[in-house]
Amino acid sequence: MASEIQRFNRLGATWWNPKSPMRPRYVVNALRLKFVVERIAMHLGRDTAAQALDGVRILDVGCGGGLLR
Repeated sequence: MASEIQRFNRLGATWWNPKSPMRPRYVVNALRLKFVVERIAMHLGRDTAAQALDGVRILDVGCGGGLLR
């Protein structure tokens, strides 16, 4: 457990830096977000255009890793 905490503490310094080794998560973010928005809009019977989720309230209960930032 202590080794995991140390590992994530080391990663913490670079986690939010898009030019760090965490860069791949930033690169795929646009694709991932587009996919999620399209699926939610389709589920709600809405057009998948840019404003598809206007007025929709969403609760994101995730891992806290900022994967959709």
